Amino acid sequence: GVGSTSTARAVELAKHAEASGAAAIMLLPPFYDSPDYEALQVFMRTVAESISIPIMYYNVPSATGVRLSADELAGLGDIPGVKYMKDTSGDAVALMNLLVDKQDRISAFNGWDTLTFFGMATGAKASVWGMAGILPEHAVALWNAVAVRRDALAHLLQLVLAEIAGAGQQREVGGFLRREVAGDLEIGAQFTQSGFHIFHPDLLLLNIDGLRILLEIPLRYL
Repeated sequence: GVGSTSTARAVELAKHAEASGAAAIMLLPPFYDSPDYEALQVFMRTVAESISIPIMYYNVPSATGVRLSADELAGLGDIPGVKYMKDTSGDAVALMNLLVDKQDRISAFNGWDTLTFFGMATGAKASVWGMAGILPEHAVALWNAVAVRRDALAHLLQLVLAEIAGAGQQREVGGFLRREVAGDLEIGAQFTQSGFHIFHPDLLLLNIDGLRILLEIPLRYL
């Protein structure tokens, strides 16, 4: 990743990344004193013209203060060399707009953990999210489940990953969720004061080593 409040420094870092063997760079917009859209386009174009490898724009407005509409994000893709964007805005509506209507201008990858399933199901060609570096097998399982349209299983895997990351939505204690996964098999998830538990008809031990059960059951039925 490349990021700087200085265009000259961003160019320097981008050139260093390419010289070091990077196949592409992910580029943050200038932060702290956020540029307007015209200034951002000049920044992106200047960096893009300094290297020969493609650029992924890192859209993370909560960290940079740069908030762009879907049309503006797509407009960055009109700059030669800017081919991709990682969307860590958490804005599902804007992400859908990009994926459905603007993929011919810029390839949008989801980067918001709890929107991973949404992004994949809506047509994202890739996803860049933190939990993939912690539980890569489950990240691959989620991707494969979406690819073969096992949506219930994919949704459950998303739920598991979100809970492990501590990013899951707040739920009432004792809340209960059931998902039919394949045929007559059902996997359920229950939230209790002692934690989050996954179970299915073949398991009687619901509360013992809950984390191990949480991690292993979804993969068992891929």
